[in-house]
Amino acid sequence: EVTRTQWKLLFSPYYLRRTIFACTFWSAIVLPYFALTFFQPTILRSLGLGGNALLGALLGTIIALLGAAVGWYIVDKVGRRKILIPPMFVCAAFLLLAAAHNALPAEVGAICFFGYLFSYGIMSILPGIYPEEIFPSSVRGSGVGVATAASRAAAALGTFLLPTIQSALGTPAVLIIMGAVALFGGMTSLFWAPETNGRPLTATSHRVDPHRYGRRAAAVPA
Repeated sequence: EVTRTQWKLLFSPYYLRRTIFACTFWSAIVLPYFALTFFQPTILRSLGLGGNALLGALLGTIIALLGAAVGWYIVDKVGRRKILIPPMFVCAAFLLLAAAHNALPAEVGAICFFGYLFSYGIMSILPGIYPEEIFPSSVRGSGVGVATAASRAAAALGTFLLPTIQSALGTPAVLIIMGAVALFGGMTSLFWAPETNGRPLTATSHRVDPHRYGRRAAAVPA
């Protein structure tokens, strides 16, 4: 019975918000990253780094790894929300500011891009932690699977669409779109991200208050 109702429960009032959150935050992390880093040398040339684009791409990878190291170090110290929400908004700010690179010194555009990569690195560890903590055991596998599928689709979408958008509209439009994705992810996380740090799975993945959705919520398996 549980196997037959897992998917339905993910989109029921009891877990819909968590399903949307897991899909959204994960997609908002990977869509801009895969789109921008797959074509990082091209983006960096557009930002004015010229012949140093390949070196800049290597530097960007190192910066993202440093951010990830920071994320791993502080994730259990400050909690999940604090390494998701502020970095997501910082990513959005850096990308939107980088979109104005034509009106700014080349150094500012490069700093914004690398600042985005560092902020991305901090929150990049969460897809391997967060989804497992917000779904109860009865739907955890299905919930993580749905979020993973959404993130893979988002990454593919960003990677395949970036060349088309850049060719048609230019790098500023690409950066604005990616910044908007990060901003949407930040807003969703601000309102819907639960804090799971330091709490047992039985507490962080508990079912929704039955008083909110009626007595039937009490029958939902935890």
